[in-house]
Amino acid sequence: FDQVFISERLQAYKGDPDNRMFAAVIDHYGVSPRNIIHIGDMHTDVLGAKQAGIKSCWLNRDHRDWRYPVNPDYEVSTLDEAAEIVGRSI
Repeated sequence: FDQVFISERLQAYKGDPDNRMFAAVIDHYGVSPRNIIHIGDMHTDVLGAKQAGIKSCWLNRDHRDWRYPVNPDYEVSTLDEAAEIVGRSI
């Protein structure tokens, strides 16, 4: 990775209505949001990514039920599974 995006440094969070966290990622890499996947373990990870047009992967280690109106593109229970989605192994 050439950049780590940290909420505190950006003064923006994944639930931010302006979606500044995801906008910073898109801006930095200069690629279409559809070519990015965000892997996270909270509903704000999925919702924020989807609002920005980014594919989302819910890391569901505890096998919980998804209770939100917007569904993740992928659901995994381990980072190994997430790596497989992007064609890499850990």
